[in-house]
Amino acid sequence: MSEFAELTKFIDVIKKDGIGEWVFDNKSKGTLDDPIQMPWVRYTDASFQFLDAVYKFNNENDEYDLVNYKAILEKNGITFEESLVNVDVSDANAQCILALIMSVVRGDRFCEGLLAKFLKNGCIVKWLERLNELDEQGSNK
Repeated sequence: MSEFAELTKFIDVIKKDGIGEWVFDNKSKGTLDDPIQMPWVRYTDASFQFLDAVYKFNNENDEYDLVNYKAILEKNGITFEESLVNVDVSDANAQCILALIMSVVRGDRFCEGLLAKFLKNGCIVKWLERLNELDEQGSNK
């Protein structure tokens, strides 16, 4: 089995199953007795399974040092000031790709909907496809 198969298996799943939807509270009145809830993302089961797979991979593969995803990105010339959407990953190594994915996954905890944005705009799939290429080349590090 390839090293990243537990992640790359989500390429087709993400393309087919969707990512989820934003939920807006249109029923509450906005009063103290009936406050309006903040909008939130209702992710699909596939999206939650992808998140679980990312965290599982991280927990089982300390050699990628994904706890330091920001430093890994900076080492690769990627800063958070630029848009991660525009990062050219054609020559990126596995650690860099995994750090991109982790930055979005962790970022979603502080900026709800970030994961949905990157699933919807195709970046996650593009990054997973690059991991798949690296697996096929046998050059994972």
